[in-house]
Amino acid sequence: MLPTLSKLFAVSLEQLIGMDTKPSKRGPASTLQRQIEQIGLMPRSKQKFITEMLDTLIKQQQAS
Repeated sequence: MLPTLSKLFAVSLEQLIGMDTKPSKRGPASTLQRQIEQIGLMPRSKQKFITEMLDTLIKQQQAS
């Protein structure tokens, strides 16, 4: 069941059981990281809108 939960929450098994071996990042989270976390809390429809908007901006940047 743990591997299923790990996939469902998109975290490693170590993170799921609280034994993450990665060193923790020091200092406050970046603005982008905080924004990504906030987007993850939004309803799927709003997440989709933001994803589409970002895709459009990235394509425009690549074209220029």
